[in-house]
Amino acid sequence: MPLRVARLALSLPLTAIALNFASPAKAASFAGANAEAQLFNFNVAALSTNTFADTDAFSNSGDFGAVLNFNDANITFLQDPARLDNVVVGTSEGSGTNYLGRTEGSTEALGQFRVDDLFSFQFDTGLDLAYSIDDPIKESAEAAGALNLSLFSSSEPDQLGALVDQFSLTGNVSTDGKDFLNLSSSPNFSFALEDCPAIPSESCRLRTENEISGQAFANIGGIYERQFKAPSYLTLIETKFSGTLVQVPESSMTLALLLGGATLLWKRHD
Repeated sequence: MPLRVARLALSLPLTAIALNFASPAKAASFAGANAEAQLFNFNVAALSTNTFADTDAFSNSGDFGAVLNFNDANITFLQDPARLDNVVVGTSEGSGTNYLGRTEGSTEALGQFRVDDLFSFQFDTGLDLAYSIDDPIKESAEAAGALNLSLFSSSEPDQLGALVDQFSLTGNVSTDGKDFLNLSSSPNFSFALEDCPAIPSESCRLRTENEISGQAFANIGGIYERQFKAPSYLTLIETKFSGTLVQVPESSMTLALLLGGATLLWKRHD
């Protein structure tokens, strides 16, 4: 089956902002994280849908510092026809000699379906992470993001059942060099031809430059299809996380450990 996916309109604005901040004329640090997803063209309507979104921000600066945080989380999950749209975005900007800025955002979507045989949908996902600093000795910055899709199957309508398929996209860029961009999925997720089965590729890149700036982005879409041998009740859970951090002086605070939070939220439903 040819893959004809309506691509996300990702122009990577966070990368552009980070490159603008990476200038000797600006004594400032910046971190931005954007994670988004669209699931559409489901072959069956959803029996029910639920959504959750949460954001949190923290800032602290002394007499010679300033911090500006922004974060937002939006999510909708239509039942018939089934369609999921959500985005989590956060940015932190700091300047001066003493400051700390942090944002965290997450969304969770749960949809329940009943199928007699085939279950399918199309998906588009995007992850855009970037940071920049002026002074690598004094300043530090980090951007992190994660997206996870999990499908469970049961013969009973009131049970979560067994995990049958999963898709995961995670990334992190930071001044301490802990940079990664990871993609994993089960075989029933088929990617569009231009998308990356491995990183780096045309649509998945990771780049850092002398601790002054870093970026990671992925734009991945395709089709999910699975044939079930008997009538089944399916639970589709999508979780998403984004986080940013800027600080002077540098401390042990990090976002990396928070990446697992979005991918584990489904356990609340067990």
